[in-house]
Amino acid sequence: MVSLAAKSEARRLARKMVDTEHLLLGLARENDGTAIQILTRLNVDREMIRDKVSQLRPTSPPEKTNPRREEPAGAKQPAPPESRTEPPALPSGWARSRVASEFQLTQFGPDLVRAARNGWVDPVVPREKEIQQIIRVLARRSHNSPLLVGDKGVGKTSTIIGLAKAVATDLAGPLSDCGLYELAADQLFHNVQTQADLDNRLRRIREAARESGALLFIDDLDRFLSPNARWANVDPWPALTSMLFSPRVRTIGIVTGQEAADRVRSNPALESALYEIQIDEPSVEEAVEIVASRRQYFEAHHSITFTPEAIAAAVVMAPQYDPAGFLPSSALDLIDEVGSHVQVRPRAEDADSPTIVDADTIAEVVAERVAQRSRQRPPTAIPMSGGHITPAPHPGLIDGDPEIWSMV
Repeated sequence: MVSLAAKSEARRLARKMVDTEHLLLGLARENDGTAIQILTRLNVDREMIRDKVSQLRPTSPPEKTNPRREEPAGAKQPAPPESRTEPPALPSGWARSRVASEFQLTQFGPDLVRAARNGWVDPVVPREKEIQQIIRVLARRSHNSPLLVGDKGVGKTSTIIGLAKAVATDLAGPLSDCGLYELAADQLFHNVQTQADLDNRLRRIREAARESGALLFIDDLDRFLSPNARWANVDPWPALTSMLFSPRVRTIGIVTGQEAADRVRSNPALESALYEIQIDEPSVEEAVEIVASRRQYFEAHHSITFTPEAIAAAVVMAPQYDPAGFLPSSALDLIDEVGSHVQVRPRAEDADSPTIVDADTIAEVVAERVAQRSRQRPPTAIPMSGGHITPAPHPGLIDGDPEIWSMV
């Protein structure tokens, strides 16, 4: 029974009364109950709840005094409050409020810092310069909401994952005790019927972020910035801007492309609230390192093995594969496409070892994609010159970088 479990938790925490937090712990002990299923989806486990509950109140309640009892003559009186040197104890209500606020924020998105601590996020190659710039902006007293601007696929979201890892490993200075909650549009507008529903929901998020000191992250801010951004006859812009305008609520936004950034600059109030940070496409060397860090996931999914030369070739040939794309996203998409191509290709019946993917296989897939766009018969491979793949024009690879091509 939940009530018996709650009493057990109260005794375990040396509490004389059963309160709401003990009922929550009792519900969490029901392994097959609805409550634990909901908490699991919100990335909240039993130990996390118990740790937070243990911070709510002191282990021993203060002694009660009887105001009618007369003190004996000559008894020593307690020192007046102003003469005491001990610092005042932190009110238990503050800790209770913070736990409740953090729990409320998990209803709209995961805590990326906690996910990074538990190893639930993919490894990313940290972009130290951009992450340190974000930390400096978030540490400001005002004008402290970063706005990341960059083309699609250059790694804006991965930069935020790197920030979460820096906070999780105490490498973010003043942000070491902050959570980083991602607010997804689908979660924000779930079961919203009227404008008042949305305004109240965003106001609760704003108050919860203020009370807990948490950071908010909106990955698809473009959807809110659009002049026609409306969901179920509600307009998110007024309530959202009031949240972004508050210096006590530090919000990280991401927009893709200069068109969205221009909409921010056209609003003087919004421009004064957001601190613009440009995220540029990584260099070829950086892109090779990024793709190499993600290689194991594609190899496990497709049951193949990529050689280092294949990784370098995918980065160099990504502009031919997707002329409108940007590194590292276009190279990662090419790696995934090559894995799918090799996986469905007929294999020998006695081939038990994983298939090895080299630079020539990368070239074959790119050649097929180029032929599809030009509606020509697919050639067997991209033209080779002296045993080396002919490099494609790239903003960061003018006429082929000998150091990069030596890797291929």
